[in-house]
Amino acid sequence: MPNHVYSVISLPTLTKKQKGILDKIEQAGGLCRYYKPMPKELENTTCPARIVSQEEYLDQMEKNKTEKFKSYPLTKEMNESLIQKYGHNTWYGWRNEHWETKWGCYDFIVEDEVIYFTSAWSPIGENIIDMFAKDFPDFMYSWEEEQEFGSEMEYSNGECIDRNDYDLPEWEEVKELEDGSTITKLINEHPNYEDGVGYYLDWSKEFLGKKIEEIEIN
Repeated sequence: MPNHVYSVISLPTLTKKQKGILDKIEQAGGLCRYYKPMPKELENTTCPARIVSQEEYLDQMEKNKTEKFKSYPLTKEMNESLIQKYGHNTWYGWRNEHWETKWGCYDFIVEDEVIYFTSAWSPIGENIIDMFAKDFPDFMYSWEEEQEFGSEMEYSNGECIDRNDYDLPEWEEVKELEDGSTITKLINEHPNYEDGVGYYLDWSKEFLGKKIEEIEIN
């Protein structure tokens, strides 16, 4: 399983036209599939590409009629044609170039004027966000990888006017307690930790104090 990246887009009050576009984005399965749909010929190709004879290809196509998870090998001619047309012969290569993530947006939810979605390993490509900004010029966009590095951006008139990128929280293990828990020290400022640099319990958000002398150790 990949590391997940969780994204949120907060929009102002939408126009009727924008509501219609948002409905279409939902129906398409997310921003990536709406703004940069993948060629259908690349759907269900194997990765890496499996090059087979014409006879083997026809045999697999027959199996696909009954199999739940379909797999599409390529003949030599098909392989060359896909590379010539799209620059790729697999879904994986095409998506990583055009979406910058292998699955696009999933767990895609719209609640009022807020969009929530997830991507694998990395946020969706900024090229997708730029296309979104043409339809929705003003919004707040943030993403965070599950290890807690991410970015917060503000868009106005279709342009990013403010951006804050942040790295992983940096921890130092200070003391192991008799109950098996650990006092850890956050040594860099991080947006997820409102209490800032200081001591926490077990690398969590449970703040213990700014100074080790202030902490009651049971």
